[in-house]
Amino acid sequence: MDQAPHPHDIRRDELLAIAAMTSSKEEWLTWLNRCPDLEGMSPTETRLLPLVYQQLQHVDGAFPAGIGGRLRGLHRKMWYHNKVRLKWGEEVIQQLKNEGIDAVLIKGMQLLRLWGWDPGTRPTRDVDIWARPADFEKAKQTMMEWPGMVIKAIDVHSITFTFEGVHSLDLHRIPHHLGDKNMNAAHQFDEALAQPDDKALAMALLLANAFVNEAPDQNIGLYTLVDWHRSEVPWSSVENALREQGLRPVVEAHLAMFPAIVATSDMLSEAWLALQDKSHWSPGERALGQAIAKWRRARAQNPPWTFHHWRWTLEGVPLWQRDLRSIREIFAHAKATQAAPWPFLLHYRSKRRKTIR
Repeated sequence: MDQAPHPHDIRRDELLAIAAMTSSKEEWLTWLNRCPDLEGMSPTETRLLPLVYQQLQHVDGAFPAGIGGRLRGLHRKMWYHNKVRLKWGEEVIQQLKNEGIDAVLIKGMQLLRLWGWDPGTRPTRDVDIWARPADFEKAKQTMMEWPGMVIKAIDVHSITFTFEGVHSLDLHRIPHHLGDKNMNAAHQFDEALAQPDDKALAMALLLANAFVNEAPDQNIGLYTLVDWHRSEVPWSSVENALREQGLRPVVEAHLAMFPAIVATSDMLSEAWLALQDKSHWSPGERALGQAIAKWRRARAQNPPWTFHHWRWTLEGVPLWQRDLRSIREIFAHAKATQAAPWPFLLHYRSKRRKTIR
């Protein structure tokens, strides 16, 4: 990867990620100069601020008057929420076990549990649980009978519940329908269940889920890279798991989107260099890499009309089917929000006409 760009050429959220990864007062103040009132931040920046605060809170001159107090409040708020969420998530796992259902905590809660990070420095929004694939429907039905349950969202990969209007929970159906479709999900789950304290397995699971969920130009991928750097789990420890899922091209795509981040981290740079050797990629991985290249060419002209095009593109869904699915999504969104669909359709049409096929 080429030399890191000048700070003024780096996207603002990337600059804050670099400050979080390096504990650099200089990088932090450069970011603060571009966002002096902490207003209009992206979701990624909001999630990175508590870590920057924790690292620099004792550095003289890092926080101008009024800024330090606001960041301290954000850190304490996330500390409290994560303490409560982790305890509640572990109780949910036990409840499912009592019903004869195996399940494991994944993603943010697993990071906090395994790495013992300050809970205030890794903001989360919900509890993510992976149930044994064969028991997904049973787990869903069990949760639907719990008091105070509301179904918030359903898609092919997961179902989102809220309980008592307080806790949000994603029950996951893994694997996603990308990469190697012949992957043995039950075997993968058995490994995760049998080795709940294996940090390499936990990080491989996080990367697979985060990077498949999010297109490379989504900001989510950026703070996942910060998590990965912070975990100190080298690429050599996670490559086999991601190779088995056929997801090495997806990891490379995310690293390629954030060259300044990769250049900052020796560990991420090592992963990037290793991924440049494609001589051992499977035919499926090569096809996936080509699909990502097509996606990038389309994105260079104009953003697509729906985030799900990332998944659909990688699945090889024909363009006309992607269009049809997009229109159906627009009508479903309009119905759910009780809004007229026509402005969305006109916007979609104007974007669609400009996008390279």
